[in-house]
Amino acid sequence: MRIGMMAGVVVAGMLAGGTAMAGDVNSGIEVGLRTGYAIPLGNSAGSPAAGAPAPNLSDTISGAIPIWIDAGYRLASPNLFLGAYFQYGIGFNGSALNNCNCSTNVVMYGIQAHYHFMPDQTIDPWAGYGIGMEQVNGSNNNGSASGWDYGILQVGADYRGLMIT
Repeated sequence: MRIGMMAGVVVAGMLAGGTAMAGDVNSGIEVGLRTGYAIPLGNSAGSPAAGAPAPNLSDTISGAIPIWIDAGYRLASPNLFLGAYFQYGIGFNGSALNNCNCSTNVVMYGIQAHYHFMPDQTIDPWAGYGIGMEQVNGSNNNGSASGWDYGILQVGADYRGLMIT
């Protein structure tokens, strides 16, 4: 199991659509779609050579472009969103895979909470925290690594587009 985790800083978020309870456009079910750029941080756990440090994650994957889906509920306090996420990330090979005709991807899923700073505005900036599982996969028998993500820090801004009441 891997000790270091891939940390993603999502620099742009977009609310793809959502529903709201009648009479209150600030609470209800929300579904979101976002993307950004994920940066690998930390080291892999495993069996490095005697006395050698664990390899850096960035040696295997230099970064990824995630396709991230959110689903959850905006509570009666319109500033708080609780939900789940799923992400599939298209990975870029790191220096250890320069001569490899292979590909990598990152799959993540878990739970999250967002705090929305301006929930009544068309553009609503937010900050969030998540916890879940992550798996980095390589093709051509390059293996995979998986483990818990204990701290997924997120920032973004929702666009209040499609609202169904």
